[in-house]
Amino acid sequence: MPASNAITPSPQPSLLKNSTTSVPKATYVPLDIKVDPKMPGGATRKAYFVHSLNLQPGEVDAVRASKTPTSTPVAAEEPPARTALENLLAVYEGAPIPSLLPSPAELYSRA
Repeated sequence: MPASNAITPSPQPSLLKNSTTSVPKATYVPLDIKVDPKMPGGATRKAYFVHSLNLQPGEVDAVRASKTPTSTPVAAEEPPARTALENLLAVYEGAPIPSLLPSPAELYSRA
């Protein structure tokens, strides 16, 4: 019997479907949004700013009282009713639960 010097190749292992890794490729494209500076907006920024003031209970009324001069006879009368914006700001006084705060759109329409 003749000796065979030929080496038989080992079989290729099959790929397991659950062990392959793929990396999706993405391209970074910065957004360039043209905004007219004269156009009103920024409701989210306004809401963040008002929330960051950390208004304490009574501060909105204190500011209202400081706007009315005390030396005039008008000051002796009953103070005028709160404006819609003052009512909205009063909601932010204390430590309100964020889910109970008004939507930023309300600040946009009033401020």
